[in-house]
Amino acid sequence: MNNPFQYSLTTRPKEKAINALLSPEKSEKILDLGCGLGYYSAKITAKGSVCYGVDIDYNSLALAKHNTSAFFIQATSESIPIADNSVDKVLFTDVIEHLKDDGAALKEIARVLKDKGVVVITTASKEGFFCGTRLNMLFHDKVGSPEYHYRVGYSTEELVCRMQRYGIRVQEVKYCSVFFGEIFIELLKLFYSFIKKDFNTQADTIKVNGSLLFTVYKKVFFPFLLFISEKETELFSERYKGHIVIVKGILDK
Repeated sequence: MNNPFQYSLTTRPKEKAINALLSPEKSEKILDLGCGLGYYSAKITAKGSVCYGVDIDYNSLALAKHNTSAFFIQATSESIPIADNSVDKVLFTDVIEHLKDDGAALKEIARVLKDKGVVVITTASKEGFFCGTRLNMLFHDKVGSPEYHYRVGYSTEELVCRMQRYGIRVQEVKYCSVFFGEIFIELLKLFYSFIKKDFNTQADTIKVNGSLLFTVYKKVFFPFLLFISEKETELFSERYKGHIVIVKGILDK
């Protein structure tokens, strides 16, 4: 199965930063928490790491199994069925803003991580230009759906303080999708809304993956949009806070 997140302007521009901060190594045990269709799970296993993908949605996990040899578990981020001190690293991408109790998830991450283990968290930044706008909240305003946003995002200070409360010492912070990348993300969501009115889980993207409009987008527009998004991140993310904040933390037990 061709993973549609290969063509995601939310996923791809931050991939280099995530890989650099997570730095998967052979035989490490890595938890991909909120893995969805397993885009990053596949990247992690390709590095020789043992990956455990956890997601609440069964349909997404069933599809993810076609992309990677990772082990998948249906569970919530607030209650992970994995033993204490059992994983070397945790990747937590674009999930924490969806949780009513973000502290419960951070507590679980601290429980399953080994001492001095690494956690990389990505989330929407409150300091992005379009944070909290009507377009920004498109597909994220349906209460009770997995994609619902309990908060529009985090400021860097808020996220750092939240992680420190659970013994996670922040070591490095990066940003991506500074301006044009953020515009592209919001316009792509609007474009997607014309193809499909609802987006409740990542599995829903499979239903439009083979459509004519999506085929035109990924072959004609996506390479150019990705190039611009990656270039502006490379040039401006050290000076400006973007749409997405990426934080690397070390657990001190």
